[in-house]
Amino acid sequence: METNEVVTLMEKEKVLGEKLKALRGKRTREEVAKAIGLSRARYSHYENNRVEPDIEILVRIADYYNVSFDYLVGRPKQSGIDLSDDEREM
Repeated sequence: METNEVVTLMEKEKVLGEKLKALRGKRTREEVAKAIGLSRARYSHYENNRVEPDIEILVRIADYYNVSFDYLVGRPKQSGIDLSDDEREM
């Protein structure tokens, strides 16, 4: 892995915490944590990029804030993806 790739990965790791802080707005960490079934300390760790939530927690956070999972983890929007009829039925 090249140095530039490492920097890019490190920057991406901070995306979640920054988005969580922005989404929380004026709400307290306690308020958000309680609503999604976490301790305030655990939620704080996510905001400060100390630990990464598992997929189940990410889904609960996305549902609470009414955003996509992809948005939370910093994935770019994908357009122009053609699915077959079989894939659409899944």
